[in-house]
Amino acid sequence: MDFEFKKNTLLGTYTVYCSMGHEAVAQWVESELGTQIARVDKHLELLAQARNNPFNEINVLGQGYNLSVYDNEVTVTAHTVQDDSSDWHDEELGSFSDETEAVCGLDDFESLLIQWREFVG
Repeated sequence: MDFEFKKNTLLGTYTVYCSMGHEAVAQWVESELGTQIARVDKHLELLAQARNNPFNEINVLGQGYNLSVYDNEVTVTAHTVQDDSSDWHDEELGSFSDETEAVCGLDDFESLLIQWREFVG
């Protein structure tokens, strides 16, 4: 997973851009962590726990996204797609699903969080 950070110096806002298929990860970082270092640190601790116990699933329910870590894989899912009763998946929305769900490796995700912490800190 490739990523890039940008800061708008006029507005003081921070933005994450992730490679295609990982847009939900960028949305999760911006909305669930923002520039709060304590939240980043908390999630880095959770990743360390996940690394030590790879088959013990960790779930973090955020305001707009759910983060799940299992077997060295991280899944970010928007709450809007967790309602399995809806039939609007895949074909109707195409690339919209990239903004609502993404999967990446634990190492890539951890690297993203470490670099985000340094960038906003």
